[in-house]
Amino acid sequence: YKQTAIGSDRTLVLMVQENENIGSNNWTFIYGGIEGFEYEFGFEYELRLIKRKVTNPPADGSSINYELLETISKEPTKDKAPFKLLLKSSSMFNPPSFIFGNIQNGFTLLGEITIDCNNICDDFSNALNDENEIKGLFTHINPNTIKLESIIIE
Repeated sequence: YKQTAIGSDRTLVLMVQENENIGSNNWTFIYGGIEGFEYEFGFEYELRLIKRKVTNPPADGSSINYELLETISKEPTKDKAPFKLLLKSSSMFNPPSFIFGNIQNGFTLLGEITIDCNNICDDFSNALNDENEIKGLFTHINPNTIKLESIIIE
């Protein structure tokens, strides 16, 4: 799946499990993506990849390159399976938000995924304007839209 992260800028990164971590709570971020693979929100994948070390990676780049060999399976996420996303980080001065838009025009996750804020749009908008770290609990509506089920303020 994808998660919000901060590399050289705010981004969505792939979260993967490999080898003995498959099926556990241990996930690894892939900032550079997977060559030959196009991820769609709302699906779970099993992939066969080649993993290579990058010699002399750029300062802001990954030291590992992933290339798709085969898509073993692509299944819709479990019906209404909730998932958490970090929406605003408090780990930095002037905390970055991963949310674009406003209550009048609608919200998106980094301009890529539409957020249906359900009946909590006012609370969501207010939470984005305070200093706290915010996470959201979401469910999938379709590959381009996620539904905000609850706001988690930390």
